[in-house]
Amino acid sequence: MIDPIQQEIGLKPEPKLNRTHGLSNLNQYDARIAAIEYTLEHDDGISLKNLDQAQVILPGVSRCGKTPTSLYLAM
Repeated sequence: MIDPIQQEIGLKPEPKLNRTHGLSNLNQYDARIAAIEYTLEHDDGISLKNLDQAQVILPGVSRCGKTPTSLYLAM
């Protein structure tokens, strides 16, 4: 799968350890954790407090994938 993407975008992959979970930048890590906590606190309308701080609001019917989508966006 990497080869077709590499050919399409014209860039070679640059493997780098700990890119996803690395703690090289603590401010970014803290912001990510805060976003995840905010997402869980407001999942399914549990709380409307601080809703004005949301960057994205996902309306939708029950069982349509809002929770996993919002967690993915928070990460």
